[in-house]
Amino acid sequence: FNFAIPSASLGGDAVRTLMIKKTIPLKDGIPSVLIDKTFEYIGSTVFLMICFFLGLLSASLPDSLTIPLLTGLGVTTVGIVLLVFVQSRGVTRTLWRVSRFIPRFRRWVKSREEQLREIDANLQLLYSRRSSKAFMAGFFHLFSRLIGTMEVLIVLWVLKAPVNLAQAMRISAVVTAGNTAFFVLPGQLGVMESA
Repeated sequence: FNFAIPSASLGGDAVRTLMIKKTIPLKDGIPSVLIDKTFEYIGSTVFLMICFFLGLLSASLPDSLTIPLLTGLGVTTVGIVLLVFVQSRGVTRTLWRVSRFIPRFRRWVKSREEQLREIDANLQLLYSRRSSKAFMAGFFHLFSRLIGTMEVLIVLWVLKAPVNLAQAMRISAVVTAGNTAFFVLPGQLGVMESA
């Protein structure tokens, strides 16, 4: 489903929670997926920051590129902070505020308030624990981006267009930024090819 609908890979994860609901209740599965997606975004953003600062050190980036990159990283970081804030304070509260403007949505929130509060309680539990396992989950998302850089190195070496590690990281960063910027395209068709 991640490649069939325009939802930044969230559609596939929603379906994943439904597929496992016989063994893991939705009140437990949904918070786990939300936290995992948040760690994925954090790992990707940290990877982009590392690549940006390595780019500043190893190549002279023009202001016409530096300013949009810094702006994009800033907006992404603010978005992640807001995502964590909403999750840790309670999704239900945010949904109630948004639903003031959409009566039909308000009825939906009201009909599912008990389940939403259970999800909130589990999200708050996950955030309050701050365990080393949670840190490792975030680290592995970052590590997967770094492994992707090795893939770029190997593919370009096989194609007889070798690059150094800094260049491979910049290429990976452009692909990651392109995927992030054009997440609304189903399957990101055409995005990977142009990056």
